[in-house]
Amino acid sequence: MLQASRLSDDIMYLRDGRISGHEENILSGHIGTDSEGTTVCTIRDSVAIPVRTDKTGRVRISVDPGSVSITGSERDGGRGDLIKGRLVQLTDEKGCVRALVDIGVPLGVLVSKKQIRASHMEIGGNVFISIAPDGVTVL
Repeated sequence: MLQASRLSDDIMYLRDGRISGHEENILSGHIGTDSEGTTVCTIRDSVAIPVRTDKTGRVRISVDPGSVSITGSERDGGRGDLIKGRLVQLTDEKGCVRALVDIGVPLGVLVSKKQIRASHMEIGGNVFISIAPDGVTVL
């Protein structure tokens, strides 16, 4: 999808064969609470993404790529909700960089070029992400 998105100035997203909003990073999971009582959507391999919703059970979520923080070191995050992944692709995209991170499923992340340079992240290397609950939409 990343290569196709560079071919046009306008991007339309399809969901179930219909034009949808601007959802990206659509994932399936199960909403419940973690050991600390936080509402999370658990996806493959027990990756828990924080969400703000009253729904429970099986759902699909959309993660806004701009709501994801990425760092090359677990120490740099300073938070307990970090998800470990592997950086698989970096793409220059309209003044910022789109990073594709494998957290058990591919997740697109938008970051500034300055942040990529400062963090010394390398393709194939481990990274840590943190997802803001406000950037997650239950579909």
